[in-house]
Amino acid sequence: MTRRRHCREKVDDSPSEADDAIFSDVDAVQETDLTCDDDDDNDNDVNYAQDQSDLADFLADNEHPPQYYIDQLKNFDETIYNQEDYSSGTQRMLDRVEGCWNGFCSYTQTDPVESYSALSAKFLGTFLEWVLNLRRGKGGRRLRGIKTKSSLQTFWKVFRLVHERATGDKIDPVTTRQMKRVIRHLSKKYHLKKKGRAKSVMYVEDLAKVVETTVVTTRKKFGHGRHRIELCLFLQLAGLTTNRPQAILDLCYRHILVTLLRDPCGGPHRILIELTFEFTKEFLGAKDENTFPLPEIIFDPSLVLSPHVFLLGLLFADRAFRCVDGEEVLVSAEQLLRLYIRPECNELQFAA
Repeated sequence: MTRRRHCREKVDDSPSEADDAIFSDVDAVQETDLTCDDDDDNDNDVNYAQDQSDLADFLADNEHPPQYYIDQLKNFDETIYNQEDYSSGTQRMLDRVEGCWNGFCSYTQTDPVESYSALSAKFLGTFLEWVLNLRRGKGGRRLRGIKTKSSLQTFWKVFRLVHERATGDKIDPVTTRQMKRVIRHLSKKYHLKKKGRAKSVMYVEDLAKVVETTVVTTRKKFGHGRHRIELCLFLQLAGLTTNRPQAILDLCYRHILVTLLRDPCGGPHRILIELTFEFTKEFLGAKDENTFPLPEIIFDPSLVLSPHVFLLGLLFADRAFRCVDGEEVLVSAEQLLRLYIRPECNELQFAA
């Protein structure tokens, strides 16, 4: 039997002349494309640089040279803007709670700074219990102590702010949830009241009695008679506006607007006083201003509840009002009521 032979032809892998021609054409095309791309990139760079130069020329009129803003970018300190803007009262409360924390760490011989990073429900619960048993404060002053559950919760919330101020981080949510149970346990253990002390109620009759007593009393000495009037005005504004005491103390003459209103029945002009409170609350920035109109109370024989009498008296005494024409200074209510309101208008405004 004859065995078949499989013959393999030798294949030549070397490129032919036709292949060389094709490859040379491809290389030429690729080289041409790369050259065109480089030219386009160069043109784009030139146009971009020209646009930037034109923009710099357009914005060249500035109060400071470019180096001023370059230095600002290099030396800008972002850490001072990471701090919360607390009012002075809140700041004092934070300092008191931080003082308690430092006292507890000193009492237990632990480092207060390192303890911030190793907080746990066990450590914080022990701290709150130490605060509940604290009887003497700074300088040996006897403390009232925490008597209600709400006060303990407030102390804990303030401590969370103290921790955030010291470390820049908040207490983890797991520990926060555990502390709610710890506070409930401590409230039961120390028999803390669930409701705080009810605020005392002051009626209008009580306010009138206090103002009248302030005006006529001789048991209290004032450095100047004006201080007696200012105190009465403060009590009246507190009773009528129910604003924060510091907001009333921060009032200035520029916050007062006096408007003379025409009486539609043909009687004497009415006087409207409006106070604009700017400093009601300052946490996280200034709040919107609120304007409060003061009612004109004229039926009380002694006028002890009429802020018009006390406030206008101070304004006239300080010669804060000047007539519309600028020729006459208003020093009495009679001059104010005799002012002329144009027939087309129903009011005449004055700013102190």
